[in-house]
Amino acid sequence: MQTTRSVTDTVYVMESTVPNSPESFGDKTNELVMVFDFAVDEARRRAAVLRAIGAHWDPAVVLANEQAACEMLYSGLDGPTQHIYDYLVAARVIPRRQSGNDVAD
Repeated sequence: MQTTRSVTDTVYVMESTVPNSPESFGDKTNELVMVFDFAVDEARRRAAVLRAIGAHWDPAVVLANEQAACEMLYSGLDGPTQHIYDYLVAARVIPRRQSGNDVAD
């Protein structure tokens, strides 16, 4: 896992009497390099996510509930809807639901 990220961008300082003229972009002698480090912001974002989901969050229970919801959503489809479901599974847009000993695509 990458713990620090930085983005480097080059900003060209232009001295021209005409703003955005082609001549103003030709001279790159006044080059300013800026570096942005997002490590602190990423750590702050992760802490906010963990604080928002709380200590009671159990990923195994969440995954089981999500799989049960998908099973309910795609079970008992009528003919045309089943055809659309099969088409989407064949195109790998959605995964085939796993019930019992089924194996995923």
